Amino acid sequence: MRLSLAVGLLMVFGKVTAYVVTHSAAILSDAAESVVHVVAVAFATFSLRLSAKPAEAKFLYGYERVTFRMRPAAMRSPKLPKGRSVER
Repeated sequence: MRLSLAVGLLMVFGKVTAYVVTHSAAILSDAAESVVHVVAVAFATFSLRLSAKPAEAKFLYGYERVTFRMRPAAMRSPKLPKGRSVER
């Protein structure tokens, strides 16, 4: 996870630098996608670290279910209406 986060941040930096040099909308959109990737990896890293915490007075059975609850949020994506496609 740390490696993916580090590489993702490096990619965002490289793509933003490429956008500044070229002013290409395609590179800017790719950089935005990379930001989403970094946020998703950070979210997954947070949930895995939280799930490793032991039980305490507030959560008698520990935090291990947090990964079960966080997974659907990370997997949600916008759905297209039936009969629609991305390409036109």
